[in-house]
Formats: sequence, structure tokens, C-alpha cells
Amino acid sequence: MQSGFDLPLTPLTLEKSSLMRRIAIIPARGGSKRILRKNIRPFHGRPIITYPIDAALSAELFDAVIVSTDDEEIAEIARSEGAEVPFLRTPDTSDDYTPVAHAVVECLDCYTTDDSKVDAVCTIFATAALVNANQLRAAEALLREGVDSTMCVAPFSYPIQRALHVQEGILELREPDKLWGRSQDMDTYYRDTGHFYWSRPAALRDERRLTAGRTAPFYLREDQFQDIDTVSDWILAELKYKALQSDD
Repeated sequence: MQSGFDLPLTPLTLEKSSLMRRIAIIPARGGSKRILRKNIRPFHGRPIITYPIDAALSAELFDAVIVSTDDEEIAEIARSEGAEVPFLRTPDTSDDYTPVAHAVVECLDCYTTDDSKVDAVCTIFATAALVNANQLRAAEALLREGVDSTMCVAPFSYPIQRALHVQEGILELREPDKLWGRSQDMDTYYRDTGHFYWSRPAALRDERRLTAGRTAPFYLREDQFQDIDTVSDWILAELKYKALQSDD
């Protein structure tokens, strides 16, 4: 399986088949509760959404890079960066409870006509500032191997077999028989990094999930992604970005 661990820093050569039509969709609501205006908050001096837009455009994979938003300011920034904003998202897909996949399907349905069939959709989160073009290309190659979707994942740093939960005020082990076992003998479990996802449109529409159907993993290191929910997460993301730029 491909991974993002050791991808070359120079642009990859990718044969762009005339039979393959790909679009990138970057969901970016205006409302955010924990970090206000998170999707356009300055990240190393630029609105954070400009980083995934630039990565998608640099990949030279997509027939269109589309930002799905309900916010005029986000739309203006996205267009200035070279993305398309063909419509403003409806209230039904802009609240705090509707899964992001519904907004992606709404955008896909708006873009797709009888004359513009889409073969693959890449959903990139607006705060995925650490994404790069080579990762997008390598993960797309997995999709062409016959799966329905790909997801960026990273291993848990600690064996989840030894996880604890609290039952009526008392700690209980998830798997008591694994408490004293060797960690190297335990299965490795992975978590979704919230970076980007490739999907087949049919599976995406049928299941209304970004990881619809048979999903292949695209592996990332801990320093290659950062989920951003708090200001502390934001600071950590900026540190990781700076470190990755230094490595380049």
C-alpha cells in the first residue's frame, strides 16, 4: 500500500487519462464554535483554507477544485486563490449536525451534468494545512487499483487493547487478557486523520459517507497531519508545518 511517509519532494509524473474526470471538494462552513472563523483564520500569515486549495491545484489532477461554503467571505478568499465556488451551500447542509458527506454530495450533484460525469471525488478538509500535492496523487493511485474510497490513517500511539473505560466509577480494561501481553504481539489499529478522502461518486451517493464501500488506507506519520479543534491544536499544526518546511 502507498503511504505518505517517504513520498518524493519533486513533482510526480501522472498520466492524466482523458477518460478519468476528478474533482476536489473542500467543505468550509462559516460557522465554527470552538475556534471562530477557523476555516479562514491566519495560519503562518495566510488564511488556512488557502493551503489545501494550493495543494489541490498543484497536484494537476483535478478538472475542478471547488469550495463548498455558506459564507461570502470564505467564497471570496477561495476564488482569489483559484478555486471555484459555483453556489453557496444550503442551510440544510450548513448546520452543526449534518454530516460533511451530505454537503459533498450536494456539491457533486450541482457540478455533475450529463455532459460532465465525475469518476472520482477528493474531499479535503479546509484546515488540512499540511496536505501536499504528492500525497493527493499517491492516494488517488490507490483508488485506481479498484477500491471505492481511500482514507488517510495513522496508527494509535498506544495499544488500544489496553484502553480503559469507567463503569460506575470503577476503571475497567477494554481487553483484560491483553494487560500483560507484549505490545509488539498485538494488532495495530489506526485512526482517521481527518486529512483528505478519495471516493467513487456512486458509493458516496449511495452511502452518504466519505469512506463508502471498500476503503483502502493511505498511511501518514504523526507529523504529517493535525486535527484542529482547539487553539492548542492550532499551535501544534503551525509547529508541524514549520518543521515539514524545514525538512524540505
